[in-house]
Amino acid sequence: MHDADNDDANKKVGAQAFGDRADDGGEAEPEARGAAAFGAPEKDVPLKGSLLFGQVQGKASGAAAFGGEDEEVPLKGTLLFGQHLEDDVGAAAFGGKDSAYAYKGALAVGASQQFKKEILKDDIGYNFKQAILAPDALSLSGIKKAPEDNVRRKVLEVLNKYFGLMPAQLERGLSREILLRLKARKDETERHQLLALLKKYCVRAPGQCLGVSQTQKILESFGYLHLLQIKADWQQRPLRFEILRHGKLLCEAQETYRGRGSYFHFLDPKKKIIGYVDYPPFSRTKQSSVRIRRPDKVLVGTIETLQDEAEDAVEPFSMQLKDGRGQIIGSGVNCVLRSGQLLLHFEDADGDKIGAYAMESKAKVKAADFTLLCQIPFLLVWAIPLICTLKAFHAEQSE
Repeated sequence: MHDADNDDANKKVGAQAFGDRADDGGEAEPEARGAAAFGAPEKDVPLKGSLLFGQVQGKASGAAAFGGEDEEVPLKGTLLFGQHLEDDVGAAAFGGKDSAYAYKGALAVGASQQFKKEILKDDIGYNFKQAILAPDALSLSGIKKAPEDNVRRKVLEVLNKYFGLMPAQLERGLSREILLRLKARKDETERHQLLALLKKYCVRAPGQCLGVSQTQKILESFGYLHLLQIKADWQQRPLRFEILRHGKLLCEAQETYRGRGSYFHFLDPKKKIIGYVDYPPFSRTKQSSVRIRRPDKVLVGTIETLQDEAEDAVEPFSMQLKDGRGQIIGSGVNCVLRSGQLLLHFEDADGDKIGAYAMESKAKVKAADFTLLCQIPFLLVWAIPLICTLKAFHAEQSE
Protein backbone atom coordinates (compact mmCIF):
# COMPACT_ATOMS: atom_id res chain seq x y z
CA MET A 1 0.00 0.00 0.00
CA HIS A 2 2.83 2.24 0.86
CA ASP A 3 4.45 1.54 -2.48
CA ALA A 4 1.19 2.35 -4.26
CA ASP A 5 1.03 5.79 -2.61
CA ASN A 6 4.56 6.56 -3.73
CA ASP A 7 3.72 5.50 -7.26
CA ASP A 8 0.76 7.92 -7.32
CA ALA A 9 2.93 10.81 -6.07
CA ASN A 10 5.62 10.09 -8.58
CA LYS A 11 3.18 10.33 -11.44
CA LYS A 12 3.60 14.13 -11.22
CA VAL A 13 6.83 14.73 -12.99
CA GLY A 14 8.58 17.69 -14.67
CA ALA A 15 6.83 21.03 -14.36
CA GLN A 16 3.76 19.40 -12.83
CA ALA A 17 5.73 18.41 -9.76
CA PHE A 18 6.40 22.02 -8.78
CA GLY A 19 2.88 23.28 -8.26
CA ASP A 20 0.40 20.81 -6.77
CA ARG A 21 -0.46 21.84 -3.21
CA ALA A 22 -2.84 18.96 -2.45
CA ASP A 23 -0.11 16.86 -0.84
CA ASP A 24 0.69 19.40 1.87
CA GLY A 25 -2.90 19.85 3.06
CA GLY A 26 -3.84 22.74 0.83
CA GLU A 27 -6.80 22.84 -1.49
CA ALA A 28 -5.99 21.18 -4.76
CA GLU A 29 -5.84 23.63 -7.62
CA PRO A 30 -4.99 21.96 -10.89
CA GLU A 31 -4.32 25.37 -12.45
CA ALA A 32 -1.56 26.22 -9.96
CA ARG A 33 1.09 23.81 -11.16
CA GLY A 34 4.43 23.95 -12.92
CA ALA A 35 5.48 27.41 -14.10
CA ALA A 36 2.06 28.71 -13.04
CA ALA A 37 2.97 28.13 -9.41
CA PHE A 38 5.80 30.63 -9.44
CA GLY A 39 3.38 33.46 -8.98
CA ALA A 40 1.26 31.69 -6.34
CA PRO A 41 -2.51 31.40 -6.73
CA GLU A 42 -3.42 34.06 -4.14
CA LYS A 43 -5.56 36.90 -5.42
CA ASP A 44 -3.21 39.44 -3.84
CA VAL A 45 -0.39 38.13 -6.03
CA PRO A 46 -2.10 37.64 -9.40
CA LEU A 47 1.01 37.22 -11.55
CA LYS A 48 1.80 33.56 -12.10
CA GLY A 49 3.85 31.37 -14.35
CA SER A 50 4.65 32.74 -17.77
CA LEU A 51 2.52 35.79 -17.03
CA LEU A 52 5.17 36.80 -14.51
CA PHE A 53 7.79 37.02 -17.24
CA GLY A 54 5.75 37.40 -20.40
CA GLN A 55 3.29 39.80 -21.97
CA VAL A 56 -0.44 40.16 -21.81
CA GLN A 57 -2.69 42.46 -23.80
CA GLY A 58 -4.73 44.84 -21.70
CA LYS A 59 -3.92 44.96 -17.98
CA ALA A 60 -0.40 45.52 -16.71
CA SER A 61 0.79 42.03 -15.91
CA GLY A 62 3.81 39.96 -16.75
CA ALA A 63 6.75 41.95 -18.08
CA ALA A 64 4.32 44.78 -18.76
CA ALA A 65 3.92 45.20 -15.02
CA PHE A 66 7.55 46.18 -14.42
CA GLY A 67 6.68 49.80 -15.00
CA GLY A 68 3.51 49.73 -12.91
CA GLU A 69 0.20 51.40 -13.68
CA ASP A 70 1.23 54.62 -11.96
CA GLU A 71 1.51 57.49 -14.45
CA GLU A 72 4.72 58.56 -12.73
CA VAL A 73 6.26 55.21 -13.68
CA PRO A 74 5.03 54.85 -17.28
CA LEU A 75 7.65 52.42 -18.55
CA LYS A 76 6.24 48.90 -18.80
CA GLY A 77 7.06 45.66 -20.54
CA THR A 78 9.46 45.87 -23.44
CA LEU A 79 9.28 49.66 -23.28
CA LEU A 80 11.25 49.43 -20.05
CA PHE A 81 14.19 47.85 -21.82
CA GLY A 82 13.59 48.57 -25.49
CA GLN A 83 13.25 51.56 -27.78
CA HIS A 84 10.46 54.01 -28.44
CA LEU A 85 10.28 56.25 -31.47
CA GLU A 86 8.54 59.24 -29.90
CA ASP A 87 9.94 59.84 -26.41
CA ASP A 88 13.08 58.96 -24.50
CA VAL A 89 11.82 55.83 -22.73
CA GLY A 90 13.28 52.43 -22.03
CA ALA A 91 16.87 52.00 -23.08
CA ALA A 92 16.64 55.27 -25.00
CA ALA A 93 16.31 57.11 -21.70
CA PHE A 94 19.64 55.91 -20.36
CA GLY A 95 21.55 58.55 -22.27
CA GLY A 96 19.51 61.54 -21.18
CA LYS A 97 18.55 64.54 -23.30
CA ASP A 98 21.73 66.55 -22.72
CA SER A 99 23.62 67.06 -25.99
CA ALA A 100 26.83 66.27 -24.16
CA TYR A 101 25.48 62.75 -23.55
CA ALA A 102 24.13 61.96 -26.97
CA TYR A 103 24.62 58.22 -26.73
CA LYS A 104 21.37 56.55 -25.67
CA GLY A 105 19.91 53.08 -25.48
CA ALA A 106 22.26 50.23 -26.35
CA LEU A 107 24.78 52.76 -27.67
CA ALA A 108 25.24 54.11 -24.14
CA VAL A 109 26.67 50.78 -22.98
CA GLY A 110 29.64 50.50 -25.28
CA ALA A 111 30.13 54.01 -26.62
CA SER A 112 33.31 55.97 -26.01
CA GLN A 113 31.29 58.85 -24.62
CA GLN A 114 33.56 61.86 -23.99
CA PHE A 115 36.52 59.51 -23.57
CA LYS A 116 39.16 58.80 -26.14
CA LYS A 117 39.89 55.08 -26.30
CA GLU A 118 43.15 55.68 -28.12
CA ILE A 119 45.80 58.35 -27.61
CA LEU A 120 46.96 59.87 -30.88
CA LYS A 121 50.51 60.75 -31.88
CA ASP A 122 52.09 63.44 -29.73
CA ASP A 123 51.85 66.89 -31.31
CA ILE A 124 55.07 68.25 -29.72
CA GLY A 125 57.46 65.33 -29.89
CA TYR A 126 59.02 62.47 -27.97
CA ASN A 127 62.50 63.83 -27.27
CA PHE A 128 62.41 65.26 -23.75
CA LYS A 129 66.12 66.13 -23.87
CA GLN A 130 66.38 68.30 -26.99
CA ALA A 131 65.29 71.94 -26.87
CA ILE A 132 62.31 72.83 -29.04
CA LEU A 133 63.23 75.65 -31.43
CA ALA A 134 61.29 78.01 -33.68
CA PRO A 135 62.43 80.37 -36.48
CA ASP A 136 63.18 83.97 -35.49
CA ALA A 137 63.83 86.47 -38.26
CA LEU A 138 64.92 89.18 -35.80
CA SER A 139 67.80 87.29 -34.18
CA LEU A 140 71.28 86.73 -35.58
CA SER A 141 70.97 82.98 -35.27
CA GLY A 142 67.58 82.93 -36.97
CA ILE A 143 66.10 80.66 -34.32
CA LYS A 144 64.76 80.92 -30.80
CA LYS A 145 63.25 78.63 -28.21
CA ALA A 146 59.62 77.88 -28.95
CA PRO A 147 56.89 78.32 -26.30
CA GLU A 148 56.58 74.53 -26.24
CA ASP A 149 60.12 74.32 -24.86
CA ASN A 150 58.93 75.79 -21.57
CA VAL A 151 56.33 73.00 -21.40
CA ARG A 152 59.05 70.42 -22.06
CA ARG A 153 61.22 71.79 -19.25
CA LYS A 154 58.37 71.91 -16.74
CA VAL A 155 57.30 68.35 -17.55
CA LEU A 156 60.90 67.25 -17.03
CA GLU A 157 60.97 68.98 -13.66
CA VAL A 158 57.90 67.05 -12.52
CA LEU A 159 59.29 63.70 -13.72
CA ASN A 160 62.58 64.45 -11.99
CA LYS A 161 60.84 65.56 -8.78
CA TYR A 162 58.77 62.38 -8.44
CA PHE A 163 60.93 59.72 -10.13
CA GLY A 164 64.42 61.18 -10.51
CA LEU A 165 64.25 60.80 -14.31
CA MET A 166 66.89 62.68 -16.29
CA PRO A 167 66.57 64.12 -19.83
CA ALA A 168 69.06 61.59 -21.23
CA GLN A 169 66.75 58.76 -20.18
CA LEU A 170 63.86 60.26 -22.14
CA GLU A 171 65.39 60.98 -25.53
CA ARG A 172 62.94 58.55 -27.13
CA GLY A 173 59.95 59.34 -24.93
CA LEU A 174 58.48 58.07 -21.71
CA SER A 175 58.15 54.40 -22.60
CA ARG A 176 56.43 51.55 -20.84
CA GLU A 177 59.80 49.90 -20.21
CA ILE A 178 61.00 52.96 -18.27
CA LEU A 179 57.82 53.08 -16.19
CA LEU A 180 58.01 49.37 -15.36
CA ARG A 181 61.48 49.88 -13.90
CA LEU A 182 60.20 52.58 -11.55
CA LYS A 183 58.99 51.54 -8.12
CA ALA A 184 56.77 53.35 -5.63
CA ARG A 185 55.58 52.32 -2.20
CA LYS A 186 51.92 52.71 -1.34
CA ASP A 187 52.77 55.06 1.52
CA GLU A 188 54.31 57.41 -1.11
CA THR A 189 50.81 58.43 -2.13
CA GLU A 190 51.50 61.07 -4.80
CA ARG A 191 54.36 59.11 -6.39
CA HIS A 192 52.38 55.85 -6.36
CA GLN A 193 49.26 57.43 -7.90
CA LEU A 194 51.20 59.28 -10.59
CA LEU A 195 53.10 56.15 -11.60
CA ALA A 196 49.83 54.23 -11.89
CA LEU A 197 48.34 56.98 -14.08
CA LEU A 198 51.32 57.12 -16.43
CA LYS A 199 51.31 53.33 -16.82
CA LYS A 200 47.58 53.34 -17.56
CA TYR A 201 47.81 55.92 -20.36
CA CYS A 202 51.14 54.70 -21.69
CA VAL A 203 49.58 51.36 -22.66
CA ARG A 204 47.04 53.18 -24.86
CA ALA A 205 49.61 55.45 -26.54
CA PRO A 206 51.16 54.65 -29.95
CA GLY A 207 54.07 52.28 -29.41
CA GLN A 208 53.25 52.31 -25.69
CA CYS A 209 55.30 55.49 -25.34
CA LEU A 210 54.22 58.95 -24.12
CA GLY A 211 55.50 62.19 -25.65
CA VAL A 212 55.93 65.67 -24.19
CA SER A 213 52.42 66.94 -24.89
CA GLN A 214 50.73 63.71 -23.81
CA THR A 215 52.61 63.66 -20.50
CA GLN A 216 51.86 67.36 -19.97
CA LYS A 217 48.11 66.81 -20.39
CA ILE A 218 48.13 63.92 -17.91
CA LEU A 219 50.06 65.94 -15.34
CA GLU A 220 47.80 68.99 -15.72
CA SER A 221 44.56 67.00 -15.70
CA PHE A 222 45.40 65.33 -12.40
CA GLY A 223 46.96 68.38 -10.73
CA TYR A 224 50.66 67.51 -10.77
CA LEU A 225 51.56 70.45 -13.03
CA HIS A 226 50.02 73.93 -13.20
CA LEU A 227 50.97 76.36 -15.98
CA LEU A 228 48.66 79.31 -15.54
CA GLN A 229 48.25 82.93 -16.56
CA ILE A 230 46.15 85.51 -14.74
CA LYS A 231 44.80 88.71 -16.27
CA ALA A 232 43.09 91.70 -14.66
CA ASP A 233 42.03 95.25 -15.47
CA TRP A 234 42.85 97.56 -12.55
CA GLN A 235 40.41 100.20 -13.75
CA GLN A 236 37.40 97.90 -13.67
CA ARG A 237 35.17 97.78 -10.57
CA PRO A 238 34.36 95.40 -9.07
CA LEU A 239 37.67 93.69 -9.76
CA ARG A 240 37.57 90.72 -12.08
CA PHE A 241 40.40 88.29 -12.79
CA GLU A 242 40.69 85.66 -15.50
CA ILE A 243 42.74 82.54 -14.80
CA LEU A 244 43.80 80.82 -17.99
CA ARG A 245 45.72 77.71 -19.00
CA HIS A 246 47.37 77.86 -22.43
CA GLY A 247 45.04 80.69 -23.41
CA LYS A 248 41.84 78.89 -22.39
CA LEU A 249 39.70 80.16 -19.53
CA LEU A 250 39.72 77.94 -16.45
CA CYS A 251 37.79 80.19 -14.09
CA GLU A 252 37.07 83.79 -13.12
CA ALA A 253 37.56 85.49 -9.78
CA GLN A 254 34.82 88.08 -9.27
CA GLU A 255 34.96 90.62 -6.44
CA THR A 256 31.80 90.78 -4.34
CA TYR A 257 31.14 93.53 -1.81
CA ARG A 258 29.98 92.64 1.68
CA GLY A 259 29.52 95.36 4.27
CA ARG A 260 32.74 97.37 4.56
CA GLY A 261 34.86 94.70 2.94
CA SER A 262 34.69 92.32 0.03
CA TYR A 263 35.62 88.82 -1.02
CA PHE A 264 36.05 86.89 -4.26
CA HIS A 265 34.09 84.00 -5.62
CA PHE A 266 35.44 81.69 -8.28
CA LEU A 267 33.22 81.08 -11.30
CA ASP A 268 33.69 78.31 -13.84
CA PRO A 269 33.28 79.10 -17.59
CA LYS A 270 29.53 78.45 -17.23
CA LYS A 271 29.30 81.12 -14.47
CA LYS A 272 28.69 78.58 -11.71
CA ILE A 273 30.20 79.38 -8.30
CA ILE A 274 32.91 76.86 -7.43
CA GLY A 275 34.64 78.51 -4.46
CA TYR A 276 35.31 81.55 -2.28
CA VAL A 277 38.47 83.50 -1.38
CA ASP A 278 38.84 86.19 1.28
CA TYR A 279 40.10 89.62 0.22
CA PRO A 280 43.47 90.07 2.00
CA PRO A 281 43.57 93.27 4.12
CA PHE A 282 46.95 94.48 2.84
CA SER A 283 46.21 98.11 3.67
CA ARG A 284 45.24 97.43 7.33
CA THR A 285 47.61 94.74 8.60
CA LYS A 286 51.11 93.49 7.86
CA GLN A 287 50.06 89.90 8.43
CA SER A 288 46.89 88.21 7.23
CA SER A 289 45.33 84.78 6.74
CA VAL A 290 43.26 84.24 3.60
CA ARG A 291 40.74 81.39 3.57
CA ILE A 292 39.93 79.39 0.45
CA ARG A 293 36.61 77.56 0.67
CA ARG A 294 34.38 75.36 -1.43
CA PRO A 295 30.78 76.39 -2.28
CA ASP A 296 29.59 74.42 0.78
CA LYS A 297 31.96 76.60 2.89
CA VAL A 298 34.33 73.68 3.65
CA LEU A 299 37.87 74.97 4.12
CA VAL A 300 40.24 73.92 1.31
CA GLY A 301 43.31 75.74 2.59
CA THR A 302 44.73 79.05 3.78
CA ILE A 303 47.35 81.47 2.47
CA GLU A 304 49.15 83.42 5.18
CA THR A 305 50.83 86.61 3.99
CA LEU A 306 53.51 88.75 5.65
CA GLN A 307 54.63 92.23 4.56
CA ASP A 308 57.89 93.92 5.45
CA GLU A 309 57.80 97.55 4.38
CA ALA A 310 61.37 98.37 5.43
CA GLU A 311 63.52 99.78 2.63
CA ASP A 312 66.25 97.20 3.16
CA ALA A 313 63.82 94.29 3.56
CA VAL A 314 65.15 91.02 2.15
CA GLU A 315 61.63 89.66 1.66
CA PRO A 316 59.17 92.58 1.32
CA PHE A 317 56.34 90.11 0.76
CA SER A 318 56.13 86.41 1.62
CA MET A 319 53.46 83.72 1.68
CA GLN A 320 52.89 80.43 3.42
CA LEU A 321 50.55 77.80 2.00
CA LYS A 322 48.56 75.49 4.28
CA ASP A 323 46.05 72.78 3.51
CA GLY A 324 42.62 72.42 5.11
CA ARG A 325 44.12 70.71 8.17
CA GLY A 326 46.61 73.50 8.76
CA GLN A 327 49.66 71.58 7.56
CA ILE A 328 52.27 73.58 5.67
CA ILE A 329 52.45 72.77 1.95
CA GLY A 330 54.97 75.38 0.87
CA SER A 331 55.98 79.02 1.01
CA GLY A 332 56.70 81.94 -1.30
CA VAL A 333 60.13 83.50 -0.77
CA ASN A 334 62.91 85.44 -2.57
CA CYS A 335 60.56 88.24 -3.49
CA VAL A 336 61.18 91.23 -5.77
CA LEU A 337 58.52 93.89 -5.29
CA ARG A 338 58.63 97.12 -7.28
CA SER A 339 56.18 99.31 -9.14
CA GLY A 340 54.41 97.15 -11.71
CA GLN A 341 56.62 94.18 -10.95
CA LEU A 342 56.36 91.23 -8.58
CA LEU A 343 58.54 88.12 -8.64
CA LEU A 344 58.01 85.29 -6.19
CA HIS A 345 59.55 81.81 -5.91
CA PHE A 346 57.81 78.97 -4.13
CA GLU A 347 59.41 76.18 -2.15
CA ASP A 348 57.98 73.09 -0.50
CA ALA A 349 58.43 72.16 3.15
CA ASP A 350 61.83 70.59 2.33
CA GLY A 351 63.12 73.75 0.65
CA ASP A 352 62.90 72.43 -2.93
CA LYS A 353 61.66 74.85 -5.58
CA ILE A 354 58.15 74.00 -6.73
CA GLY A 355 56.94 77.13 -8.53
CA ALA A 356 57.19 80.78 -9.45
CA TYR A 357 55.02 83.84 -9.96
CA ALA A 358 56.10 86.71 -12.22
CA MET A 359 54.25 89.88 -13.17
CA GLU A 360 55.72 92.73 -15.15
CA SER A 361 53.29 95.06 -16.84
CA LYS A 362 53.25 98.62 -18.13
CA ALA A 363 49.62 98.73 -19.18
CA LYS A 364 46.36 98.97 -17.28
CA VAL A 365 45.63 95.33 -18.09
CA LYS A 366 47.98 93.31 -15.89
CA ALA A 367 49.10 89.82 -16.82
CA ALA A 368 51.15 87.39 -14.78
CA ASP A 369 52.52 83.89 -15.24
CA PHE A 370 52.30 81.28 -12.51
CA THR A 371 53.87 77.82 -12.37
CA LEU A 372 53.44 75.22 -9.66
CA LEU A 373 54.80 71.66 -9.57
CA CYS A 374 52.80 70.34 -6.66
CA GLN A 375 49.59 68.37 -6.30
CA ILE A 376 47.30 70.52 -4.18
CA PRO A 377 43.58 71.37 -4.58
CA PHE A 378 42.81 73.39 -7.70
CA LEU A 379 41.00 76.11 -5.74
CA LEU A 380 44.11 76.69 -3.65
CA VAL A 381 46.29 76.73 -6.78
CA TRP A 382 44.10 79.38 -8.43
CA ALA A 383 44.02 81.48 -5.26
CA ILE A 384 47.83 81.84 -5.13
CA PRO A 385 48.25 83.99 -8.30
CA LEU A 386 45.11 85.89 -7.32
CA ILE A 387 46.61 86.93 -3.95
CA CYS A 388 49.98 87.76 -5.57
CA THR A 389 48.32 89.97 -8.18
CA LEU A 390 46.25 91.75 -5.51
CA LYS A 391 49.47 92.47 -3.63
CA ALA A 392 51.04 93.99 -6.74
CA PHE A 393 47.90 96.06 -7.23
CA HIS A 394 48.06 97.32 -3.62
CA ALA A 395 51.78 98.15 -3.93
CA GLU A 396 51.08 100.19 -7.07
CA GLN A 397 48.24 102.09 -5.37
CA SER A 398 50.40 102.86 -2.32
CA GLU A 399 53.05 104.74 -4.36
